[in-house]
Amino acid sequence: MDICILRLQGALMSFGGPVTSKSHRPTRAFPQLSMITGLLANALGYDQSEFDRHDRLQERIMYAVREDVVGEEITDYQTVRLNPEDRPQDPNPRRLEMQRQGWTTWSAVDERNKDGENARRIVSERDYWAGSKYTIALHVEDADQDQIMEVLRRPARPLFIGRKCCLPSAPIARFVMEAPSPEAALRSEKSFFEDTS
Repeated sequence: MDICILRLQGALMSFGGPVTSKSHRPTRAFPQLSMITGLLANALGYDQSEFDRHDRLQERIMYAVREDVVGEEITDYQTVRLNPEDRPQDPNPRRLEMQRQGWTTWSAVDERNKDGENARRIVSERDYWAGSKYTIALHVEDADQDQIMEVLRRPARPLFIGRKCCLPSAPIARFVMEAPSPEAALRSEKSFFEDTS
């Protein structure tokens, strides 16, 4: 079978883990199937609301991951205050209305200072991997793997590794190789390619 060989590397990466607190966003040690699906869906231009389309794509993905460089797990402390009084008043009514809105992590508009209840500080801690490198062997059933590589080289939208602030520091798509399975591809000497980035 044809296997796409990908390289994930960036200053920061995050592979979402189970969330048990509103203020803490952990990371797992390896990319999960949902992250690989999201990465590919973003490259293909899928909208976040297309749940069935994402599910169908995820059902077709086979992959294996190898950690080539062990990174350091770090925690970023983030805080934002949602209060329009924190900014100078803008005489333009449209810009003033925009200042009263903030975006939440669930892609919905949050009104700032609506009835005084949202004039608050939001604090979160987010875990990342710094300096890691991973090789991924990916196969998408019933798809031309060369086309998958082309989509990852020229994505419909910018790609990120787990969170929007985690941009790849080098192209993700490397090459297509023949192997019996994604696991076998990662054991192959060819998958230990020389990294020129």
